Amino acid sequence: MLTLTALLAACGDDEPSDGPSADGSGPTTASSDGTEPTGPTGPTEPTEPTEPGGSSGASDPTGTGEPPETDPPAEGTTVELDDLSFVLPDLYEVNSQSGGTLVAGRKGVATPSEKVLIATTFVGSTATLESFYRQHLRVAAYTGKPSRLPDVEIDGVPMYHVEGPLGSLIHQQAFGGVANENYFSLELVFADDFPAEREQALVEAIIGSVEFTP
Repeated sequence: MLTLTALLAACGDDEPSDGPSADGSGPTTASSDGTEPTGPTGPTEPTEPTEPGGSSGASDPTGTGEPPETDPPAEGTTVELDDLSFVLPDLYEVNSQSGGTLVAGRKGVATPSEKVLIATTFVGSTATLESFYRQHLRVAAYTGKPSRLPDVEIDGVPMYHVEGPLGSLIHQQAFGGVANENYFSLELVFADDFPAEREQALVEAIIGSVEFTP
């Protein structure tokens, strides 16, 4: 906040002031020809306060002049399976792990509905992405029609992406494809009331951390 200092105005009609002028140049005296006295004419107009790092009245909740930061990327623990490694966000804890399969549940949730499931299975070199997508639809327990979303790449490998309901309160995002002759599948189950932006951030953090073992 700017502190405004009041300037001393000349007092009296034709009498000299008893003290120095506001600019420190000495007493202000009225002229003999009746004109106004020299020196400051009065207090300056107040100015709008300026927020730190920005212009007057600008919205800057951080007070630094920089835009507010978004939530940092999800942190977690690196997990190594037989054919890959990935980072499991701290929101989850490992329930079971064996070979190329891992099941992790959300911390603090009594039911195992919200989870991460990763599995790899050797299939050889003749498998195709579309054949495994159709297989996924046959075995997945969707309770409504799933939506095929645009394919993605996970560690440079093309993967299908599908989302669908698993009941009245939960839904699943699933990815799958063939990496190093192994069928890779990743399924992430969320409660329907889980914040959508946070869900997407978790999904992107997990698939962005996957590294397949040559």
